[in-house]
Amino acid sequence: MEEQIDILKTRRMSWDTVSRILEESVHELLGKKIRIRAWAEDTDYWGAIAQDYRFSLDDLNRLMDSVQANNTVRLRTLPEDDSTTNSFGMDLGELLLKRKLQANWSDWHIAKPCLWLLDYTSRQTHPYTTTGLLNSLAKDKLMCITDVKDHLYRNGCSDRALSEIREAYFEAFGHELCWRYPISDDLHLGAFVLVVQEGFLHIPYNNVDAEEYELLEMDDIALHNAESLDSFIADWDSFSTDLLDAMKAMRSRMPLTI
Repeated sequence: MEEQIDILKTRRMSWDTVSRILEESVHELLGKKIRIRAWAEDTDYWGAIAQDYRFSLDDLNRLMDSVQANNTVRLRTLPEDDSTTNSFGMDLGELLLKRKLQANWSDWHIAKPCLWLLDYTSRQTHPYTTTGLLNSLAKDKLMCITDVKDHLYRNGCSDRALSEIREAYFEAFGHELCWRYPISDDLHLGAFVLVVQEGFLHIPYNNVDAEEYELLEMDDIALHNAESLDSFIADWDSFSTDLLDAMKAMRSRMPLTI
């Protein structure tokens, strides 16, 4: 396969794919269609060369400014004799890949046929931590706790009432900014987590109605803090890991389908 993301959060990219992505990045940033070939120089270094173009110092600086390259990257990228060059190394290349893919990785492995990106995260795999969505919300467009509670009390204290807030958020932000936490916290059957001006609101439920869906426990609504979120993360991780391993064991006992 040209590219793949597996359960170990590793992405494999052929050098042809790396070359294509770099070509697209350079075209976007410089407005020039330049054929680029990326290759594995050895197990510790990969490079990229323009096949029919020489980069000026202005070209290189524009590329590095676009990816906020630090001084170390600039020193390694700019030619020593202040002349033009037809190549740049993996320092700038890696930053251009991250910008284009809107992704990040902790390490890489260079092989002759491909580049492996380790501990790979992207908008698809980590849509909130990668994009910084929750840090960029306009607070004045979010509801406050008092307004949320007032709306829920006026409209039945149920998921049906909460859905109206989700719809309003989606219209304003392109996202509902609300997540269902469908396992017990030892006190409630489950909960919703809603973004509000003050932070992240825990809205629990214990019963489900056929028409109103989850019936909210209004007296137990409270803001999450670091400790409560750590507890929720640990509980979910334990629940998910246990269930997934059990299902894999179940599947291994079944015959293969053709």
